[in-house]
Amino acid sequence: MNGIGASLPQEGVGGIGAPTAPPLTSGMDSREAVRGVATLPQELIDHIIDFLHTSKAILKHCTLVARAWVPPSRFHLFARVQLWEGRFSDFLAFVTTCAEGPQYIRDLTFNGNSPQQDMGSRCAVSPAYLQRMLVHLPRLECLMLYMTGLFDDDASVFESMPFLSPPSQAPIRLKSLSMYYYGTPTDRVIDFALVLAVFTSVGKLHLRHGRFWANHPPTDVPQELADTPRNVFASLPAVQTLVIDDNASRTNLLLGAAVRTAGFGGLRAVEIQSRQMWDHAALGALLRAVGPRLEHLSLQLSGLCEPDDTEAFVAQAGLASCTALITLALLIDASVFHRRALSWATVSMLVAAVPRGAPVRTVRLLVGLHTLENEVFHPWNPMDEVLERFDHLDTVAFEQKQYEVYTEEGKERVRGAFPRVARKANIEFVVGE
Repeated sequence: MNGIGASLPQEGVGGIGAPTAPPLTSGMDSREAVRGVATLPQELIDHIIDFLHTSKAILKHCTLVARAWVPPSRFHLFARVQLWEGRFSDFLAFVTTCAEGPQYIRDLTFNGNSPQQDMGSRCAVSPAYLQRMLVHLPRLECLMLYMTGLFDDDASVFESMPFLSPPSQAPIRLKSLSMYYYGTPTDRVIDFALVLAVFTSVGKLHLRHGRFWANHPPTDVPQELADTPRNVFASLPAVQTLVIDDNASRTNLLLGAAVRTAGFGGLRAVEIQSRQMWDHAALGALLRAVGPRLEHLSLQLSGLCEPDDTEAFVAQAGLASCTALITLALLIDASVFHRRALSWATVSMLVAAVPRGAPVRTVRLLVGLHTLENEVFHPWNPMDEVLERFDHLDTVAFEQKQYEVYTEEGKERVRGAFPRVARKANIEFVVGE
């Protein structure tokens, strides 16, 4: 990614150390050379610049060739921008005053990480900041907020900047919004919601290891949701894919917020990557709301405990509502020290809850060796019979970790544990992260 230093207008083009232009051919002066290049068809110019898109230095020189070379060069020069803490305000000034450049930005990262940083004093990317900025970035597709705050105690500072225009009421749509290590311990769910409310729609919303609403146990989740005004949830954007990877409290909180958000009713994919003991009933409430439209479901089950009442557990998890499911991924790699990890029989019952008529085509399983050795290779493997029920099933993929790859003997043992599946679908072994 190019940093803000490569994007702000004060950066010159070329300069000391810049590559020199190739020598002119014999008998050709500079004006003749430029005139010949400048009169090329625009399609050929675009193709040439597309070929050079990995070299920022050459692209900067291309902007000096001719007027027709400027837009395609800027298209690649400003495609990706990464901002480091301390330059957030400079960037806002740049996008609101520069006539050329900001409209080409398609991928933007706010990186609030800095050495010896006080976690409670992160630079905030607040709703006021986003509203002022996004109106000037019409082509923005992907936005990442990394280690940034959500609430600015002095958001009025942006209002006082003379170069700022009023925020636009035009729809703001993103293909992807990623928020990693975001917020501060004093931020609450309303601060998180107000940031999301800036957007009209988000294709994929990835929430990972938040820092807001810290030091709260899962039992505080219902009260926090009750304290948040309903109109805040009503203002959240429409989302197609929701990915959550957080601790138990925030995972439950985010699932509860999703249930209360009308825009999340159009979810097509849900991924719970949290390895802690999140609430299966909170997931069930969401699945009952979106299940008839949900096509992809991925669940990290390693932190869940074996229930006392398996039938009630399965019913509360809500997979019976997933009538349109195409892809199902289950990850269970519990530690050997987790004495009450979900049993293979319970995981099989979860899958069996998916309606038989659902168009399930792909099932992806990440199963730890501890589970494999103790339960999957048992003479009777319940998952084999469960998966056979899906009429459209064509692939069962066993995900391998890079440090724990199946041997050829191990692959044959897995295939032997799924004889029914092997007769109707492909059994594959893929390497995950």
